[in-house]
Amino acid sequence: MSGEQNKSYIGGFGLREALFLALCTVLLVSTKIFFRLKLGIPGHSAFFLAFCLVLGRTLVPRGLAATFVGVLAGVAMMALGLGKAGPLIVLQTGIGGLMVDALALLGLTRQLWGAALLGIAAGLGRGPAQLAQNLLIGMDWDLALTTAGLKLLPAALFGALGGALALVVARRLERGGLAPGAS
Repeated sequence: MSGEQNKSYIGGFGLREALFLALCTVLLVSTKIFFRLKLGIPGHSAFFLAFCLVLGRTLVPRGLAATFVGVLAGVAMMALGLGKAGPLIVLQTGIGGLMVDALALLGLTRQLWGAALLGIAAGLGRGPAQLAQNLLIGMDWDLALTTAGLKLLPAALFGALGGALALVVARRLERGGLAPGAS
């Protein structure tokens, strides 16, 4: 039985880890479907993106856990036709996950300010896709860069809130024995 628990599945993750990362992916896609909030504030969707990416990386602290969640969610959102970015949504969520994984290597997943910083990175990960989208519609380089930058400021703020909440939820899951590393 213990041999099956150590078996690697998708991306080198164990079964519980892979299932938890898939759960984070489904949570991210379902929030995109169900919470189509028109708040009039750019970047508010970065809250859910940062929450799911930071939660996945905090509870599965190895490999490219957040990148796995981001790319898988981006592919699912693109297949379902969610969002305004089209195929760029894979880039948007994938780069956010990659940035979270890169900063998590510094050991920032266990402090509240560190989780908020990871959330900011997830929010700012949307920048390259936003810039590419602006350039594809024919904006001048300076205007495209300025517009993308202005949209990233609130995304970073909402990302920080999502990252901080992810750490609080991760601690609760660990205390309850529901984290993938708990036995």
